[in-house]
Parts: sequence; C-alpha cells; structure tokens
Amino acid sequence: MKYSNCQKTNPISCLFVAILFAGIACTNNESSEKYLARIGNKTISPSEFMKRAELTVRPQNFNDKETVLNNLITEKILALEAGENNEFVQNLLFQGQIRGIKEQKMREKLFYQEAWNKVKLDTNEIKKAYQLSMREYRVEFYTINNEGIAKKIKDRIKAKPSAIAEIFEELGEGRQTPEHKIKWRDPEPDVIHEALFSEPLQQGQVIGPLKLEDGSHIIIRVLDWLNYLIIGGEEIHIRWQEVTEKLRQIKANKIWRNYMANVMKGKKIEFNNESFYFLSEMYLYQYFSSQNRNALKNVAEEIPPIKIEERLDDPFFTIDNEVWTIGDFKRAIMSHPLVYRPQNINKSNFRDQFKYAIADMIRDHYLNQRAYKKSLDEDHEVKETVEMWKDAQLALYHRNQILISAKEKKIINENRIYINNKYWITYLDSLHMKYENHIQINHEEFKKINLTNINMFAMKQNVPYPIAVPGFPLFTNSVMLNYGKEKGVN
Repeated sequence: MKYSNCQKTNPISCLFVAILFAGIACTNNESSEKYLARIGNKTISPSEFMKRAELTVRPQNFNDKETVLNNLITEKILALEAGENNEFVQNLLFQGQIRGIKEQKMREKLFYQEAWNKVKLDTNEIKKAYQLSMREYRVEFYTINNEGIAKKIKDRIKAKPSAIAEIFEELGEGRQTPEHKIKWRDPEPDVIHEALFSEPLQQGQVIGPLKLEDGSHIIIRVLDWLNYLIIGGEEIHIRWQEVTEKLRQIKANKIWRNYMANVMKGKKIEFNNESFYFLSEMYLYQYFSSQNRNALKNVAEEIPPIKIEERLDDPFFTIDNEVWTIGDFKRAIMSHPLVYRPQNINKSNFRDQFKYAIADMIRDHYLNQRAYKKSLDEDHEVKETVEMWKDAQLALYHRNQILISAKEKKIINENRIYINNKYWITYLDSLHMKYENHIQINHEEFKKINLTNINMFAMKQNVPYPIAVPGFPLFTNSVMLNYGKEKGVN
C-alpha cells in the first residue's frame, strides 16, 4: 500500500517546534497595599517591576535596580502628563489594542480558573514521568499532510494493530530516514511528549499517526534510547519540580481544550462565499507583503491591494444565528489580530489557514463572554496589565510630543541622543519636582528585590499579542532615588 503527500522531514525542528518562550505564570492577586512606588493615582507593584526589568532587554547601563525604578516612575509621570484627553487615547487602533490586551489577559485568567487549578496529580504518575524524563530517544519519523491519507492509515491500524510497523516501512518507500534525538526538555507538542514520555517504549516501536495542531499528522519509530541519570540532591529536586509542572501543564491543556470545545458546542461558522473570497484575496496579499517580499512577487501580479470600505455592510459569516458583516470583522480584528497556526503557509493553503485564524478569533470571542460573566475584567492582575501597557504607550507618546516640539523650535538637534540631552534632562527634573510630593517609595519592599544581568525577551505563543511586556522604558540613566516619600511618611 502506497501513500502520497508524506514527507521525510529534516531537520527535526520542522516537527518539534522550538520557539523561545518565557511564560509568565498567573499568580494570586496582589494586595493593593503592596507596592514599590505610588505616583499620584498610579502604582508600581513588585510583580510589574520584575516583569519590566527581567522579561525584556535592558541596555548594559540600565542594570541597576535604582535606574529601573527611576525609569518606571518617570514612565508613570509622563503618562500622567499625557492625560486621557488627547488624540492618541482617542485613536480607535489604540483603544482596540488596549481592549485586546485586556481580553487576552482575561482569557489567561479563565484558563487558570477552569483548567490549571483543576488539575490533580498522582504521586505514582509523577514518579513514572520522572524516570522517563531521563531518557533521550533516537527516532525517525514521517509527517503526513493529507487528512484523507492519515484516516486510511488509522483505519488500517485499527483493523490490524500490528500493521503499523509495515505501514512505516511503506511510507519510506525504501529511502533512508534521517535520525534525530529527542530529550524530555525539548519543546515538542503535548501529543508527542505524551507519546514518548508517558510509558516506556521499546526499540523498534512505532507510534502514531499523531495529529498536530496545524492539522498534519506524524508517525514515529523508536530506534533506541539512552538513560542519563541525575546525581545530586539539588538536581533531583529541580527535575522533580520540572516534571510536576510539565505534567500539570499537559493535563491543564487537555482540560482547557475540552472547556473550549464545550463553549463552542453547537456553533458552526457559515461563510458568505463572495465575501470570503474577497477578504481572503486581500489577506493573502497582506500576509505575503508582511512575511516575504520575494513570495509577494508571485501573488502581486494576480492580487492587487483591495479596499474594503465600500463593502463594510456586506455579510461575511453567520454563527449562532448572528450575522457578522465585513465591518464587524474589521472592528473585531482591531482588538484581536488574526493568528495563523504554525505551518508553512503558501498560496495554495492560505484560504484554509485564513479560515482557521478566523475560527480561533471567534472562539476567543466566546471565551471573552465567559470571562466577562465571571467579572475577570475587574481582576487586579488584569487591571495591572492594562495599566502597564497603557501607561507605557502614553509615556512614549508624550515623550515624542515633547521632542518633536523641541526639534521644531530648534532647541535640540534630532541627531543627538535625547536621553543625554540637557533639554530633556532639565524637562525631567522639572517633572520630578512637580510630582515630588505625589511620589511615595516603599524602600522596605525595594530592598528585597534582586535583579539578574541576563537579557531575556519573553514571547507568548499563538496569541494575538505575543510580547509579554512593553519594552523597557529608556527615559533616564540616573541611579538617584532622591525624590518621593517612604511608605508610612505623611
């Protein structure tokens, strides 16, 4: 039996997606009384301080924690100076982005409530996973990019389970398959991790086909493995914690997938063919123009830029007896940009990927409704996230307005670095004096903080807003905290 549309993939990274990701675990809400600094009606909490300092890149001369706090305080002051009554705050794109960041955080909190906190781990399960975590497998595999072929293979295996080894040989058609090594810590999808590290596998054992998030399937054969023993109490403790967290994450993801399936139960998206073709052509052009200029050349001749203003009232799709117009869709993506699933997107499969991205956006729309019903928009951590992003952008807006005005008046030269410019330093000094009696620093809490010198840029996977925190605020390189009152001083 021969199968087409199967690929012998090399390197392994085509299968086990390796994306740098520094996750930020949700924590219990901090008390509003716990803060590092108050600036008027704005606060900087210890968690916000650590996120801004550690989850984005800081220049070498901004490593002192005093400099970090100075910049965060200055950011809040600049945001206060910008105020709420300006063109930037009134901009619909800005409003949409802030709403999108809020709702993404609300969905994260919903995940922790409905999935993460409901996981129960068995000690024996952890012990078994701990032992298997020492394995490093040597494997070979094939990816199957055709749903029909994957179904035929599954049906054949269901009828005769022992046929799986024979099927694997047929997929190779006599070709030599590259070998790859897989460790427990490798960032493979949950379905692959479970298949390799839940039960002991035997040499020559074939597993799959396993369905991946992008719709493709994988079939894997184990060649052999090595066991790397962990020696030392501290290393054992660290690995035990890692295994526990990994198991919790996989179980929580399962619960979450079931929760989302329940939210979407009975809901079906029915597209208007004409509107779908119209928008998919436009987004195809936009996608390749942003991703790859060379690839754009292949579609630009056929797909010119398209304007949608004339068609905002046209129906785009129907779901749950509700008609979404093109205008509704345009407004929705202002707060929820489309997120394409990880796959090699080309002209031939773009329309399917476009549908998946829309489906994910609609799913998040209904998750948002659940989150609002639970009043998660009032959650302390959600509010802090919104204020952090809003203040960061307002501060940059105000800084730019000040610098533009100074350049127009020829007070400063646009080629000079503003942070060391005498005009800018004088301006900041005047603001610090203006707000001096409105700044309160919790020096006791500040003493507890220790920063690393490791540069990290934290990203989240497969979400509309992947950057974990705003860029580090570069307003001043001063280390002097010579303003403000200590907590408890009137």
